[in-house]
Amino acid sequence: MRQLIINSEYCIAGKVLDIKTKQEYIQPLDDKKADGFTRTDYFAQVLITEVFKGSKHAQDTISISFNPNMVCPGPDVYNKDTEVITFLDQSSTDTLFRTHSLSYGVKTISNAQEMQWYKTLIRQMQIILTYPNVVQRQQETIEWLVRCAENYKTRWDGIYELKQGSEFMVAYNMTPLLEVQRNERGLNSIQKQRLYNYFVQTNISTLSYWDFTLLELALESDKKKIKELLKKYISKIAYSSEVALYVMNYYGTLINNKHLYITSDEFQEALSATNHNPEKASLIWNTFVAQVQNTP
Repeated sequence: MRQLIINSEYCIAGKVLDIKTKQEYIQPLDDKKADGFTRTDYFAQVLITEVFKGSKHAQDTISISFNPNMVCPGPDVYNKDTEVITFLDQSSTDTLFRTHSLSYGVKTISNAQEMQWYKTLIRQMQIILTYPNVVQRQQETIEWLVRCAENYKTRWDGIYELKQGSEFMVAYNMTPLLEVQRNERGLNSIQKQRLYNYFVQTNISTLSYWDFTLLELALESDKKKIKELLKKYISKIAYSSEVALYVMNYYGTLINNKHLYITSDEFQEALSATNHNPEKASLIWNTFVAQVQNTP
């Protein structure tokens, strides 16, 4: 979300009043005899309720062009009578707006509390970006990312940029610091404890691979501590839950077990719609759980 705040031309809160469509028949230019196809264009009519960035005003109504039928990358989707936070760019050739970064650039809001959370984060980041001191700006950004990671709705936004190798962390680690500041580089002990507390308090069935990245941030890739935590929680995970495959792959990476990668492929195949075999999936999972619990 930080990159969205920085790179989009507009950032607004609004209500989707309507979805309009326009159909157009497309004839292939290189083969006039070939059959064409009908393309449907979608336009979200959005009433702006608050402007965080850009030259529009509250109570303006804008039209956002989008394609909900896109397969990859994930499409931006707007639905009538929903509240949204959206990051936009405006076309130079027409009056239409388009979502910056597709699915990442529009947040459908469920309730007033969630809307306030996004608004608070956006305003906080806008303030942080004005700090002239680069070290202060980076340290405040890390704290902002930790706050994102502590909330289910913005968890991915925080984890994605806090992980080593992200664009932000690479730039941060290359920033020259005074010697007195070097001990403060990265997450401090309080922030790590907060991320750890969040992980252990989260419903295990809602966790994903990204959350185990969060766990590594909190425990500084301490494999022994991470394995101990997995031992404690592994029995609470049902083989049919989405997180089960994440955990199996994560544990295989953690202990660098090539055989476990093969096992996870078999497990995934047993869960698939094509080769659905719940008995086999359950057996593989229970064997894996026993392996985790019995590994020193």
